[in-house]
Amino acid sequence: EIGVTKFAKQLAKSLKSEFRSVVDEGLLEIIIPNPTFYPPDLDRIEPTLGDSADRMKWRTKQNLDFAYLMMYLMMYCQNRGTFYIQLEDDVITKPNYLKTIKDFMSNQQADKWYMLEFSTLGFIGKLFRSRDLPQIIDFILMFYRLKPVDWLLHLIFMVRYCHLEKFGKECQKVVNERRIRLKPSLFQHIGVHSSLTGKVQKLKEKDFGKQPLHKPHKDNPAAQVYTSLKVYQKFTLDDAYNGESFFWEMGEFFALQKLIFSFFFIFAGLIPQPGDWAMFNFTPPIRLD
Repeated sequence: EIGVTKFAKQLAKSLKSEFRSVVDEGLLEIIIPNPTFYPPDLDRIEPTLGDSADRMKWRTKQNLDFAYLMMYLMMYCQNRGTFYIQLEDDVITKPNYLKTIKDFMSNQQADKWYMLEFSTLGFIGKLFRSRDLPQIIDFILMFYRLKPVDWLLHLIFMVRYCHLEKFGKECQKVVNERRIRLKPSLFQHIGVHSSLTGKVQKLKEKDFGKQPLHKPHKDNPAAQVYTSLKVYQKFTLDDAYNGESFFWEMGEFFALQKLIFSFFFIFAGLIPQPGDWAMFNFTPPIRLD
């Protein structure tokens, strides 16, 4: 949907509450395009590439949203940054990714690259100079109806750097000098359900690797800890308290009687793993996966 929808209002309220300080400082801005920014025939875009009407609307709106975000930067934030990197909210990152990006940039010839690439998936992790954004915006706005944004990005390089009579390997060689990728990737897309209803995104970065799931701490005061819960494998409560590992148990339960819940939170220090679940003996029963 477009405009200030109920969902957009709820999300903005949640972000303002969760990140109040950075919103107040102007580091985090929430922007929503006016409905007039989109073409009146957004629901009736002529299909290309064999896509359905729903997918055409989704990818067309996405192209325009990318262009709007870049336009906003050029109009109101041009003096804030020399570079622009496209990210999404459902990614995990390599540790110290920002330093890695800066180091990678410093090792490149400043006059050579047009884009630095820190992820192979879609438009994620693509870094440009802010001064080059107007060209990218113009290209997207010319062809937003025809192809998805990552395909348009490929065409930008073809148009900008490839000789009309020298396509193929010669063209790719020139493009590779301007489109430079860091290996391994710094960002991994973890979202599965797309904003396009029914679309499931299962693509993953093959060279991202597994992130360490345990973040050790060493600041707990000296203490004796114990539990009646059955320890699973070698993941003891002592190790968890001392920051050496984490506590894992199976087949037991915590009993809380005569308590009335209005709400509850579950905080976990680990990324949920396949098969993890918790059962709550409420009426009706509730199970969280």
